[in-house]
Amino acid sequence: MEHSIPKTEQVWKDYSQRLARVVTPERAAWCIIVFGITLRAAQYLFKASLHIDEGSLALNIINRSFAGLLQPLDSEQAAPIGFLFLEKLALLAFGDGEYSLRLFPFLFSIASLVLFYEAARKCLQEWAATIALAFFAVSSYVIYYAAQIKQYSSDGAITLIILVVAFNIEARELTARRAALFAGLGALAVWLSHPSVLVLAGAGAALATLGQKDWRRFWILAGVYTVWLMSFAAFYLISLRYLSGNQTLETSWEMKGAFMPLPPHSLADLKWMPIALIKMFSNPFGLPFPILVLALFLIGCFWLLLKNKTHLLILIGPIAFTMLASGLHKYPFGRRLLLFLIPPVLLVVGAGAEYIIEKKRPYSALIGGAIVALLLFQPVGGATRNMLHPRAQDIRPVLEYVRDRRKPGDVIYVYHHQRESFLYYAKKYGFDENECALGIDARDKNNRRANWEAYARDLDRLRGYRRVWLLFSHVRKIKGVSEEEFMTQHLDRLGVRIERFGRAGASAYLYDLSKSPSPESPTDSPVFR
Repeated sequence: MEHSIPKTEQVWKDYSQRLARVVTPERAAWCIIVFGITLRAAQYLFKASLHIDEGSLALNIINRSFAGLLQPLDSEQAAPIGFLFLEKLALLAFGDGEYSLRLFPFLFSIASLVLFYEAARKCLQEWAATIALAFFAVSSYVIYYAAQIKQYSSDGAITLIILVVAFNIEARELTARRAALFAGLGALAVWLSHPSVLVLAGAGAALATLGQKDWRRFWILAGVYTVWLMSFAAFYLISLRYLSGNQTLETSWEMKGAFMPLPPHSLADLKWMPIALIKMFSNPFGLPFPILVLALFLIGCFWLLLKNKTHLLILIGPIAFTMLASGLHKYPFGRRLLLFLIPPVLLVVGAGAEYIIEKKRPYSALIGGAIVALLLFQPVGGATRNMLHPRAQDIRPVLEYVRDRRKPGDVIYVYHHQRESFLYYAKKYGFDENECALGIDARDKNNRRANWEAYARDLDRLRGYRRVWLLFSHVRKIKGVSEEEFMTQHLDRLGVRIERFGRAGASAYLYDLSKSPSPESPTDSPVFR
């Protein structure tokens, strides 16, 4: 009996050593990369119908020439010229279908997985790099935008390229060849990604702290930064100055609290930064327990400060410059516009996990592993569920239904929030946009209220028509009232509802507005009281 415990311990030790030889950090990382590719491929192959902003950007790409894409975009859209040109090339090569327009975002998202692992290996221990990669692979918003006609996947990939090159320059001698590569990378990046200038600023400032008495290095870096500034100046004059003067977009983001109070004038202003960071971990990072993630992030900052101060500055520099830009009202600090910060922040979070797990104290590895498992459980489950059972609002079955049942003389009324996606699909389903009534957007964007009377007046112009189709998807609620509910209830007062068809968050209604409703029509609604 006395020898059974040591024997059991030896068996467990031998088993652990054999398992460690099989399940290496590198093998686990590549399994995670394959899983991440599978998640992104499932999202891409699901072929969801175009979302609101997707439809708006797609119409700009389809209806404009390369030269036209240099001008301010319609529908309050904004995208870097390089990304727009890549999308136009995909369109010319493969057509204007969903797969072709989403091809480059998908490819950038796949490349980002490999680039993230490369960046993680340069600043973290092997298992910590694998843990950080796992967080990135299952990030819900990163997966979602892998199959969206938006530039956020390319933003993330370009951020990672800059980080990898910056880590290489930090670790090696700054030769003329490496300097030329860094200069060319930065000069190209600003044309492909709006926030790349913030990442370049952070990485450049961090590298400038190295070799402070090395004048050769100083002048080489000065030349690199000059090339970046010249490229950015050209990009600003050609494109960015139009976007920076867009008051509608600025007001919209200001109403969302996306600009840091600078300088702060009250206690509420001072609270903005920690609150913004906590919100960031929820959206767009998609992580549970944001306060716990913030604590892990702060631990990671401390650990990197002890290990390699330059690595820390390279990773947190983009965050600092993004906050500064938000204080100057030049870049919103919120939601999807922060997707490019996911790679550097998750690398710092990985450093926090490394610090806890690597400490030579009782149960430190167990505690660190439990924290990582707790933070990964929900994202992994959610990503797997979405892969196996994808869901999205889909207007295409509704358009097909109306197309097959419409008659000559029918009126098609399109709900305003889906008008761009409808216009993208109109010709594909046999609709002439000139024969359709496009609904108005009567929301007061400053105080988030709706002008219900304006909606009613817009619908009143449909009076007298015998067959009127209403198409809805991506319906908004204003102060708890669904715009679809309001509009259909108003039409119930004006005429007779003949039928309704709904699929996957989209719906179509057919009304006869040539006659008054019968006494049984559902007109008694709280909306009208």
